[in-house]
Amino acid sequence: ITLKDQFPLSPNESISIKRGDAQGAKVDADTGEIVWEVTLKPGEQIQRTFSFEATFPKSVQVYF
Repeated sequence: ITLKDQFPLSPNESISIKRGDAQGAKVDADTGEIVWEVTLKPGEQIQRTFSFEATFPKSVQVYF
């Protein structure tokens, strides 16, 4: 199974995104795409997480 997600990107220079850990995923440095390739057995469940930190001025509205 290919599991995909993405780190947030901001075109606004006053918003800084610092990428954290992506638990062994491949990360595209340009697009922020996160890709895990996983093999599951019948009935098996997994969780994959990633982290990031967004820094921005109080005057800027941010929606996640």
